[in-house]
Amino acid sequence: MIKLSEEEAYLHPKCYARGHGSCSRKISKEHFISENLLRQMELNGTVKIGGLACQASEQFNIFGIKHKNLAPKILCEYHNSVLSPLDKTMGEFFEIIGNFDRATSPSSQNPISEQKEFSGGEIEKWMLKCLLGMTVSGSLKEPTHLKPECLDILFDTMNWPKGWGLYFKSSDQFYYHSSSFLIETRINPADGLILAAEFYIRGLPFMLCMGKPDNPESFGIQHRPKKILFKTHTCEKVIGLTWLASCGEGIVLSRAGSYDGSPPNWKEWEKDG
Repeated sequence: MIKLSEEEAYLHPKCYARGHGSCSRKISKEHFISENLLRQMELNGTVKIGGLACQASEQFNIFGIKHKNLAPKILCEYHNSVLSPLDKTMGEFFEIIGNFDRATSPSSQNPISEQKEFSGGEIEKWMLKCLLGMTVSGSLKEPTHLKPECLDILFDTMNWPKGWGLYFKSSDQFYYHSSSFLIETRINPADGLILAAEFYIRGLPFMLCMGKPDNPESFGIQHRPKKILFKTHTCEKVIGLTWLASCGEGIVLSRAGSYDGSPPNWKEWEKDG
């Protein structure tokens, strides 16, 4: 029989990942929206945020990037460090989408074709980490929770069930570039269970499903696309997404014109903020 030492067996009461490996003794701040992503949207060390439980409805407020409402103490230092590669991947993914969009704009001079590769699985798990952080910390306006399997998936003690995971909403005719980041949850009103969440990353619509959609095609969503292609007459900028399991064909984005202003699908208070 193997007996763990007190240090090896320690489970920090404030760490939501306790039980998935032993915890370190010190609790740490966890940016559920990664700090390196917030840095890309900052102005003088602050970001404009709306929709948190601590805020009035339909209102933006200015937060410092290290504000306690953006970085609650919900993970021990060990588990925070285990998940930090996901933050790095997501920050780079957010940056590349912006770079490729600008490089294929009409004002870009002599753009060249190029390809960047990302682990689709890491982006998928980052979204799961983001939702877990928001629910555990009580950052959403309504009391919500995720299926218990989600924590097992995040720490690789369980595979994604068939049909779960990342989708791209390919039914929209136009996508409008934005430097923002938006999350909209789809919740079962009977019990507060989050069934899916839409992540708008610089205007591109992704969806994370914690369950298998009955008919994905009818919703106009593609499961785990293998690439996102930014296309012009002269070049192609490709974001390749690698997956351990089967994936969709990919998304092709062709420049249709120029537009200046807030995306038309934003609510009025979002446009005015």
